[in-house]
Parts: sequence; structure tokens; C-alpha cells
Amino acid sequence: MLRESGPRADAHVARYALAASLVRSGDIVLDCACGLGYGSAVIAATTQASKVIGVDVDAGTVAYAAANYGEQNLRFEVGDASALVHIPDASVDCIVSMETIEHVEDWKAVAREFARVLKPDGRLIASVPDRWMDETGHDPNPHHHHVFDWNKLREGLAEDFVLEARYVQAAPGGFKWPQTPRQLKRIPLDSDVEGEWILVVASANPFARAEDLRASFRHPAFADALSVSGAAVVDFGAYYDNPWLYRTLVQVGERFSDNAVLGRLAHWVAEHARPGSADQGAALCVTGYRVLEHRQAADTSDLIRRIESYCQATEDTTNPHVRRWRISLAFLAGRLCELSGAPDDALIWFSLAARLDWRSFSPILATKTIAASFHAARIALACNDEAGALSFFQTGFNTALEAARGNPGDFAGSIESPIPFGLTELGEVLDMGSQCAVAIAALPLWRRAPSAFWSRVNAKRFGLLSWNQAIEQENASLRQQLQKAGSR
Repeated sequence: MLRESGPRADAHVARYALAASLVRSGDIVLDCACGLGYGSAVIAATTQASKVIGVDVDAGTVAYAAANYGEQNLRFEVGDASALVHIPDASVDCIVSMETIEHVEDWKAVAREFARVLKPDGRLIASVPDRWMDETGHDPNPHHHHVFDWNKLREGLAEDFVLEARYVQAAPGGFKWPQTPRQLKRIPLDSDVEGEWILVVASANPFARAEDLRASFRHPAFADALSVSGAAVVDFGAYYDNPWLYRTLVQVGERFSDNAVLGRLAHWVAEHARPGSADQGAALCVTGYRVLEHRQAADTSDLIRRIESYCQATEDTTNPHVRRWRISLAFLAGRLCELSGAPDDALIWFSLAARLDWRSFSPILATKTIAASFHAARIALACNDEAGALSFFQTGFNTALEAARGNPGDFAGSIESPIPFGLTELGEVLDMGSQCAVAIAALPLWRRAPSAFWSRVNAKRFGLLSWNQAIEQENASLRQQLQKAGSR
């Protein structure tokens, strides 16, 4: 297709480009039914995959692919999608399979084989024709054994996968819609929109085989950095009951992309994970930020109670990731208290988060303790407690200084195997500390000109800008509702 012109060829390459955008750093990628190999080459050339394996049932096709596209991180093998016997269990991070399962008689067996070779935090990206059929209800392509629609595909995958995203695609020149414009767009999972092709993104069930495979957990992007530095910040295998949850539930940019699906996963884990575990703490945190995002004030009371219970139960923990979640959840509880209109309680929670110990986890966790100090200072100023505000600003400033003196191995790894996000997040720690320093220096201005004081402090680092934007959006929505009601 790379050597052909026209919208149908473009559409096939576009599917691979979409798949490439969903490949995560360090992934081992299996392109099943890779054909001539150009799609595998697109993924290998445009992603941070550690390895791409193209598999096809036809030996001549595989030979062509290897001759034209084989690279150090890209190899091609002969294999049958229905029996990937040369691929070990739970050894693949991502499977890409374009227009494959309609070609096999038992497509659900292929789906089960995909589930077998995927790790519990693995991802499947697949496409099928969408309702290609003639007046008899059959696909006129003699090589296609099935006519797919969304419901059939979804129901067949649901046993082994969690559906994350759905796309529809169309291109002119086909028998179904010969004059349709080019289109590739994401649509809701429950949409009734029809296309020429369906593309589905689905994650392996993170609980299936998780206990049996726990000892083999290795984060594809951070494993080398962990082996060199031993940094707790990237050691998920030692401190989570189910470390496979980290990429699906916690890691921003890699976790479930559908908010509703992510919310259901977080709710389930919060309810069923071992009490006081890092798993439960992470799930409570994800749940709480969804409540904040949607400004669901009615849901705050029960969640704050659960956070309080978690913090009390884990007071003596030595698990650094549980300590991480204690600090994050104390800060979150302060935000939730403000959402529910309880600033006094918010101040208590922010004060707790500001004094909790971040050192056993990583200096970059100081972002939460500094943010808590800043928010506590803001509340103190709202109560005309200038001395209290000064104390909190000073706490934030001192925390940043101490974090900057921390062991680089605890947040940055080593020159040979760096932790890629470490210096970025330390930069945020220092930036937040600098805003506390600005606030300390400008505090005499607050008494006579509060707005001038706040104009000197960059509050964006502390979530206040997004908070204010959410309030403005909510107010705009209420105004529209009032206008509609008045016009009736």
C-alpha cells in the first residue's frame, strides 16, 4: 500500500498510523497477519517500541517483508493467527491485527490466542470491515468468512478483553460507499454510527492470570532504570499486589483512554483490592479526580470517608507506594472538601498532606506536599490569617529546597538508564517552590492589594487555573439553562 496511490491504500496505511499512535514506550509489538510488512515498518519507524514482530501465514509474503523492511528491531516470521505456537504466553505488550479475523473460520479462537500471548496490561488494536454484505446478507469477498458489525465484534471480544476505544473509517472507491469522503474518527463505544471499517482498541483483562504472572512483571519503559537505580518510584512489581494495574489504571498517557471505562475499573479496584494496598490507594485517587473533574459534589462525603479510613489504616506502612497514595489522597481530600463547601476541613487535609513524609518514595512526590502547603496558605489568607499563610508558604519553599538536595537516583536514575520523567517532575517541584518564594516576598502587598499580590504568583502550577475554568464552564452552563427556561 505504500507503493500504491488512492484513498483505499491511504486508508490502510492510516489504520497503521493510528495503531502506531497507541503503541507505548518499550512495547513488544506483534503485527499479526502483517502481509507484505509495510504496516509493521510504519510502527517500527514511528514509535518507541522495543521490538516489532510481523507474523503472516504465507512464507513468500514473509520473505518479501523481511527483504524489504527487516531491521534490527523489526523481524518477520511465518505463523498462523489461530495458533501462535512460537509466541510464548504473556510475552507481548501490543497486538496489531488489521483485517484478519474475517478471514478465519473460528475468529473467537484467534481472539483467545491474542489474549494468551498478551501480558495482563497488554493492548489489542484491530480492524474489520463494517457490515460488508450484499442483498443476501453475505460478504461478497470469497475470502471473508464473517460479516461484522460493532455488536458482534464487541460481544466476541468481551470475554477476554476490556474495550477501550472504537473508531470508524471510510474511503471512496469501495463497493459499499463508492462516493464516501475519507473519514477516520473516534466515536463513543455505544454509538450506532456505521462506517466501512471498524477499529477497536481493547486491553487485556488486567486481573486474568495476574497472580500467576506477578513475579514476571517488568515495566517495558522503566525496567532498565529500576535495575540500575533501584528507585522506588519505578518499582511497581515489589509494591503493588497487582502491578499489571499500573499501566491500565495509573500511568497517564497509557491507562484506559475512555473515562467511563477507567472510572468503572477504578471503582471495582477500590471496592475489591486488599484494604490498605497500593492498588486500593491508586483506585481511590483515580476515582477522586474524576469526581473533581465532573464537579460531583454529592459524591464527596463517602469518598472522603474512604480516604480517611485508608490514611488511618496505612499510618505505619513501610510500603513507599502506599505512602505515595497517602499523600496524594490527603491532598485530594482537601480539594474534595473545598468542592463540597467545607474549607475548614480542607485546611485540615492540606495541612496533613503538607507534613507527610515524601522522602521514602521520591523527591518528585514533593509536588503534592508543596501544593498542599500552597492551598493551605490560600485558605489561611481567605480567613485573614497572614501569619498562618506565611508559615505554609515557608513550608512549601523549604520542601522544594530539601527535594532539590535529594539523591538523584531516587528520581532521575542514572546516565546509562535514566528515569525519563524524573528531571521534568523535579523541575515542577522547583517551580512550585519558587512560587511559594514569590508569595513570601510579596506577602506584605496582600494586606493592601490582594489582587496585586495574586497577580505576582503563578497559581497555574497548583491547579487553580483549571479549577477556575471548571467553575466558569459550570456557570456558563447554568446561565444557558436559565435562559432556556426563561424563553419557554
